[in-house]
Amino acid sequence: MKKALFSAVLLLPAALFAAGMENDRARQLAPIDAGSILAQIEQQQHIQATQPIISSEMQFALESASELRKDLKAQGIKAKVGLLNEPDYSYGLWVEFRNWADYEKIKDLFYQDPGYNPSYRGHKVYPRVPKSAEPKSDYRPDSVLSPLMSAVKDAQRDELDSMGYFFGFTTYPAKTRLTKIYADIVGYSESDIDPSYFTTSQGEASVRAMTRFLKDEAKGAIEGSDDPKDKIIAQKIQGVAAAQEKAFLTPSRFTVQLAAHNRQEDGDMDYRILIAQEKDGSLRVLSYIRNPY
Repeated sequence: MKKALFSAVLLLPAALFAAGMENDRARQLAPIDAGSILAQIEQQQHIQATQPIISSEMQFALESASELRKDLKAQGIKAKVGLLNEPDYSYGLWVEFRNWADYEKIKDLFYQDPGYNPSYRGHKVYPRVPKSAEPKSDYRPDSVLSPLMSAVKDAQRDELDSMGYFFGFTTYPAKTRLTKIYADIVGYSESDIDPSYFTTSQGEASVRAMTRFLKDEAKGAIEGSDDPKDKIIAQKIQGVAAAQEKAFLTPSRFTVQLAAHNRQEDGDMDYRILIAQEKDGSLRVLSYIRNPY
């Protein structure tokens, strides 16, 4: 039996050992011909080993990598596909495209969950391009906005909602009317929106103003309180404050303006609507509503 096990390991393709196998989770696994490896493993199934050659998790990851390569090839996209060791001992897929334009062409092939990595067959996907193909600007598909979208999603939780703190992040097409955006956030029909309801500011000052306001909100949430839930609220608000500043203080990419309304009477609410216009005219909108009642 020991001789059979030794033979099985020897016959396992060298590429898999070069890729690091499973016990080397400290580094990224190199590009591999997943289909070829799987075929060779299947040919060895008659060997009665005392333990599986690879784990079921790696088997599934290899199958997914093989299928992904087929899907990309079917759409005329050349890309390298490799495995990535995740902290929870599962496997992700990294895909190296020739350029970001190729990724944009087929990104619908992946499940897209705003604020998180795209995924394929349940595996996180890490798209990238060679350094030589990186754009000279600081733009990568949502790489600037992903931390902000994650922070907003993290703030959309019961602890905040139940206390009247509401965050949103939405994309609008170019030439969308401001009154349409205001109406969607306030919850009125567009015809009922009076733009003078909001005071506006432009550029870097508007981003800084949003940061100050959210930090004040975070301080107010924990002022005089020992409740752990209030600390969570403050942390999540501060997370959005930091992430939006880092994202929107990118003058080479965004033109920014802030629309603000402070509650003035009972039943009124605070609104902050930060609108960042991309070079193609599309609008990224971060909204914050405070309903203290």
